[in-house]
Parts: sequence; structure tokens; C-alpha cells
Amino acid sequence: MDQKKKPRPRNWLDQMGRDAPQAEKERDPVHLAPVYWLLILIVIAAVVVSIVWKDVEQVDRFGPNMATEAVGILLTVVFVRRFLEQNERSRRLRASIGALRKARRALFELTDTWATLIKGALPQRPVDIKDVRQLCSPDQSDALLWLDTSARMPGDASELWMAWAARRLRSAQMAFDVIIGTYGGVLDPEYVEALDAMVDDPFARLVEELADAGVDSHKWRVTLNTARAVRSTHFDRLLQTIKLHNQLSSEAATVRAKGIGPRSETLGVELPPDYDLRLETRLEDAWWKQRPNPGSLRTERC
Repeated sequence: MDQKKKPRPRNWLDQMGRDAPQAEKERDPVHLAPVYWLLILIVIAAVVVSIVWKDVEQVDRFGPNMATEAVGILLTVVFVRRFLEQNERSRRLRASIGALRKARRALFELTDTWATLIKGALPQRPVDIKDVRQLCSPDQSDALLWLDTSARMPGDASELWMAWAARRLRSAQMAFDVIIGTYGGVLDPEYVEALDAMVDDPFARLVEELADAGVDSHKWRVTLNTARAVRSTHFDRLLQTIKLHNQLSSEAATVRAKGIGPRSETLGVELPPDYDLRLETRLEDAWWKQRPNPGSLRTERC
């Protein structure tokens, strides 16, 4: 997902209120910078008048008071607005906890699908890859070109791995679509945009179509090699979405009500507040030993 450069504030007045998340800034159309400027000009004018015409009784009596009152109003507007923004932000984060929990499951299904296919298409286990974000990077996704589309899963059903992957991709996209429709009003627009991009992603749609058509490995390789740009964009978006999701999860965990946080199933020990929200990306040794093993879904180079 492409990141646009944010314009730097021209002065400290423009910076006021911009510490709030992007969602709050876009939702609030009121700009108070002119009010800040007006109050500052009143303070400066009152101070200058009080110094220049200090011998005038009316100026000496009312000038300092006006400057003091203006400073008090300025501080009140700044801090009260900031307090209200933080309170509204906390409310929206608490309302989005359910969406983040559901999105975590969908993101896991999506990333686990890609990671499984890439693992099976690699010639051997890489010693330097310890995280799913490394495995699902645009560079590592080149291994998908050498996927054996006729490989079948173990078991009596003997489903094709490609059919399994297409089914899970659709399931994750449907979950994202439901989350957007249900929780879109309380989620950050940036997060909604990221999930919506995953729903309508052209590379995921291409893989689903190829799996439904039952293409052979040669046609699969040619098609994916032609779609190199959309494939790279898809995995870039996926990594950005994971990063954004974990950031929001950590932030939402700080406003969770006490007593209803995640607990272990056996002893009831309280777990970290973002345990059920954050997407765990570390790859354990046990995962590498699960089927398919590295190289088991790989075809020979032509």
C-alpha cells in the first residue's frame, strides 16, 4: 500500500490538533488555527499597548487584564480540545476491538495461506527467515512461480493445494468485506482503505481464477510472471496492512475495560491486552515441520 508523504506543518499553530490520528482529523472539519491566531494577536496587542501607553490610566488598568484573559482562553481552547479528541479517540478504539479481533483471524488466514504456498515452493528452508513478514515479502513471492498446481493435500479427500488456497483467500476477503460493512463507522479510514484494497486485490482474484480453471504449472508460471507488478503490489499491501493492524491493536489494548481482557484457557491467567488482537508473525520451528515441507510443492525449472 503506497504511503503518501504528509505535508509538514508550517508553524506550531498548524501542528496543534495534528497529533490526533488521521481518522479524527478527517472526521472533524473544524479548524481552530484562526482562533489561535486571533487570541495571540490580542495578547501581543494588549502587551504592546500596556507598555507603550502605560501612563494612560485606562490602558494600565485593562491592558494586562486583557492579555491575561486572552492567554487563559488560548490555553483552555487548546487543552480542552485536546482532551475531547483523546476521549473521542478512546471511545472509537473501544468500539473497534471486535473488528480488530475478527480482522486478526482473517489476516491470519490470508498470511498463513501465502506463507504455506511459498514454503512449499521454496527449494529448501531459508535459515535467515524467522518472521512471516519476511516470507510474504515481494522478493520471496517469486517462489510462487515454481508452484506445482497439480500437488494434492495429504488425506483421503486429496484436495488440490491450489483449491485449498483459493478457498481460504475468498474466506479472508469475505471476512474483510463484512468487517468493513459492520464496523466501518468506528474504524480509521486508513484501516478501512487497507482492508478494502485486500478485498478487491487483483492478484488474489487472479490466483482464485487460475485455481478454479485448474491450469497446469506452465500456464501458472507464465501468468504469474506476466502479473509481476500486481503480485509485488499485493504483498506490499499485505505487509502494510499487518503493520497498521498491529499498531491499532496495541493502541486499542490500552483502552480495554479491566476484567474482560484475554485470559489463558487452562489457568485463567491474564494475558497481554492485545493478545487476541495482534497478529503474531513469528515463525516457529514446528510450523516449518508441518506439511507441506519446503520443496514439496515445487516443480522442476524448465
